Formats: sequence, C-alpha cells, structure tokens
Amino acid sequence: MQANHSIRAAAPGDVQAIVGLISELADFEQLSHLVQVTPQSLQQHLFGARPVAEAMVTGLSAAYLQGHPADDPLVSPLFGDLGGDVLGGIAELVFELHG
Repeated sequence: MQANHSIRAAAPGDVQAIVGLISELADFEQLSHLVQVTPQSLQQHLFGARPVAEAMVTGLSAAYLQGHPADDPLVSPLFGDLGGDVLGGIAELVFELHG
C-alpha cells in the first residue's frame, strides 16, 4: 500500500514533536545522554530573531495509519524509509524556499 503524505516547512507548533523525534532517535542510537535540546532552545534556533536551522515535517494520512502498528516502518520513520518520493518532495520544497 502506498502511503499518502505531505511535506512542509516546520511551524512553531511542530517544535514539541520535533524534540520528541530527536529524543527518540537518540534513544534508538543509544546516545540519549548527549541530547541537550529543549522545546525552548529549538524554538529559538528555528524561529527566533536569527534562525540558525530549518526543519521540514512529513505526515502520513490517517487512512494509512489506521490498522498499522506503531512499529510499522512508515509509521515510525526511525525504522524505515518513507521512500524516494518523499526525498523528491523535500528537494522540491527546498527549491521553492531557496531557489
């Protein structure tokens, strides 16, 4: 089954989820002892007066998520790849944002 997804630039409302994903990845890589990011620090780095980073988020459609376990590779991106079409979508978004 092909997953339906969207890709967009992160918004301030995504910060908590991004911090959660960073923490989840650190746990997976057994590097959680090195994580220093907080929602407040990430908010400043992404959306402060002088942003130093950008982030993009992708979401899967509710239709795909129904009936798939939480450890499904497409539900938990840490355990799989959403595919080349997602990477292509990211490249298109970067080009739109930065020419």
